[in-house]
Amino acid sequence: MKKLAVVAASLALCMASQTYGSEDVSTEQKADLKAIAYSATLAKFVSTNSQAFVSALSPSVRERWQTEERKLRVENVQFFLPDFFKVAYAYNGSVSGDAFCFGLYNPFYDHALICKAKGLDNPDIVDFKWVSGATFRGDASVPKYPPATGVDPADEYFPVLMNTAGKFLAAFNRAFVGSSPDAAFASVPTLDDQGIKSLLDIAAFRTAQAVKMAGDESAYGLATLATMAFRDERLQDQPFLASDDATRATAKTISGLSQDLQRAFRTIGYFEADVEKCVVFYNKEMPTFLTMARTRDGNTIRLGMFDFRIADGWEKKINR
Repeated sequence: MKKLAVVAASLALCMASQTYGSEDVSTEQKADLKAIAYSATLAKFVSTNSQAFVSALSPSVRERWQTEERKLRVENVQFFLPDFFKVAYAYNGSVSGDAFCFGLYNPFYDHALICKAKGLDNPDIVDFKWVSGATFRGDASVPKYPPATGVDPADEYFPVLMNTAGKFLAAFNRAFVGSSPDAAFASVPTLDDQGIKSLLDIAAFRTAQAVKMAGDESAYGLATLATMAFRDERLQDQPFLASDDATRATAKTISGLSQDLQRAFRTIGYFEADVEKCVVFYNKEMPTFLTMARTRDGNTIRLGMFDFRIADGWEKKINR
């Protein structure tokens, strides 16, 4: 995937100059930055074209990828891969020689695609594993996420997502940071048939959310309203906003973003609670979740922003 390699190389150079200064970058740091840039660039590529992942695979593993991918193509969840990659972002392990591992983790699924790659200047993915977040963290049981109905995403759902995402990163760092990529990758447990079924159950749940929102005039209208607000006007000036501090602060933050960043929000989820309906947006450029909830009377909008750069340790310069 020559274009990916070129973009990643440019990004690595940019990261090096911003982080260290040109004369301060060691060989080891350059290798780390190349690996991070590659995985981040791949995550961005596949967020809009899931089949682009195949181009990043070594020819020796493409056939296995296609065989395993067919297991994930069942009735009503054909959009699993596009949906998974849309909100997957990259975690990186240590580099050894020209080998490194990275994980593409999606908190909605609480699953990751762990990849082993070779070649820092023009990498190929030479192996991969689908991994359950719960198993990887060593949880005794799969976390019980709230259902799609009867919950307030801002108060109940997103704290769970951010908590499990943070614990997944900690487990990933324990396994892959400071360890040989080959040894760390070999120790990762793969999904068995029951694990694949659990993954598909989540995909079916996500499909049901999308179908529900598309068929719900109020929810669809809310998403349309948000898109118009992001595109054409300063969100903080909208008369339909609720007056609570969180909503006002979120609106002010979004209004201060560039137009490109505002337009980068994409609808990725839908929830219903007893008193409101909520559409969830994701901005891969930041990466940030935004919830927009319409109260039952239909006249007031609440906003909430959840920044995964905090959840995954980005602000402490861990794995980012």
